[in-house]
Amino acid sequence: MRQPIQIVVHCVCYSDAGRQYLMLLRIDPPPAETADRRPFWQPVTGGVEGDEAIEATARRELFKETGFRPSAMFRVEPSYTIRIPAEMKRRHRFVVDECPVHVFCARIESLTAPQLDGREHTAYRWCTLDAALALAYWPQDRKSLQQIDLLLSAEARPAEE
Repeated sequence: MRQPIQIVVHCVCYSDAGRQYLMLLRIDPPPAETADRRPFWQPVTGGVEGDEAIEATARRELFKETGFRPSAMFRVEPSYTIRIPAEMKRRHRFVVDECPVHVFCARIESLTAPQLDGREHTAYRWCTLDAALALAYWPQDRKSLQQIDLLLSAEARPAEE
């Protein structure tokens, strides 16, 4: 049974052009509460199944949506909360109105094409931070992506003496 807990996984790959982030074109329309019913860009997303651990969910969804197994993965704090769309509440029989979203960053070793499941995503792009931010549909995805990029930038700087 699906739990009212979401995960987001931002994939990053280091290339000659710098950090590249993976964005996926989701074919499902956004929730009915929004007027925009077109496909939209997002990172890997998913929900916790049964008593699955949150990191296990992130790894399962990453593999399911892309076929990737990361060389490294870390959780980004803090998580945030979103309202559960009415259609999702009905489909999964959730009795709560909100759910936590846990954010992860997964390092992918090469800019290879993900193995997309055509039922969820129809296209992908590896892109710079600015391009990924321009594509991202959800404001929370933009905010968490910026947070990850700051963390990775700090990690890449040499320690001050």
